[in-house]
Amino acid sequence: MSVLKKIIIILLILTILIISLVYDSLYVAPSRFQVRYETLSDVKIPEQLNDLNIIYFSDLHYGTNMCGERLQKLIELINNCAPDIVLFGGDLISDQQYDQSQIDELTSSLAAIEARLGKFAVLGEYDHQQLNLVNQILVDSDFEILSNKALKIRNTGSQAITLIGIDCSIGGYNNEEAAFADVGPNSYNIVIAHTPDTVLNLPSDRTDYFIAGHTHGGQVNYLFGTTYDVEQADLALSGKHNVNDSYTLDISNGVGSIGSDARFLSYPEIVLYRLVHQEEQSNQTN
Repeated sequence: MSVLKKIIIILLILTILIISLVYDSLYVAPSRFQVRYETLSDVKIPEQLNDLNIIYFSDLHYGTNMCGERLQKLIELINNCAPDIVLFGGDLISDQQYDQSQIDELTSSLAAIEARLGKFAVLGEYDHQQLNLVNQILVDSDFEILSNKALKIRNTGSQAITLIGIDCSIGGYNNEEAAFADVGPNSYNIVIAHTPDTVLNLPSDRTDYFIAGHTHGGQVNYLFGTTYDVEQADLALSGKHNVNDSYTLDISNGVGSIGSDARFLSYPEIVLYRLVHQEEQSNQTN
């Protein structure tokens, strides 16, 4: 085989590969929701909450791209995980106006999510652009909004973990002092906020796990950067990160898209957390 033919074959293969990747990023990946499984194990997690399942999803950006069959696929995936608790991490909507049929679709879809111990949400920067609408949709679909407040989550008895919600730091709606006012260090404390950089304002001695969204994991990543560059995400764009050897920052890729409806190397995800009570190790030595 001549050198020219080899070059042509290689170029043809590369062209097919590039076209396949572009097609996947634009038409397949945005609706290829993945479930990421995580185990939260700690001595502070009570026995009565052992094996509890928590679903976290974020950045829905309901609208032109996230609606109809794609939205229903997401809701079915969440329910198939049989969550005890559902957490939403903000940016329910996009920067568009919605008619009543769209409001009804989004409300009924969120209402169809089943979680026997409750559904909770924090707000993102897009939510604050149409705050009354977002509040209405979340309340009508049985989500409790945690704006700089904490609450106890119980299962079958008096033992509890603490869920702390921080409002969006973009726009200055966050108030960590108020959120942690009644939170002590002895309970297992899960914090949710929209922006990852909220981690800079959290008390290490009263935070056990921090979950954020906002970044879309970059949405479309390439060799030299990402197409989705956002504020309040300077520390990291995705994944789990150790903070001061004290607790974990976990940034979800979210489920929606903004701008171009594309995903590359940042596939949309929901996260399933399983709580595990860890027995205290004896300090006795032989």
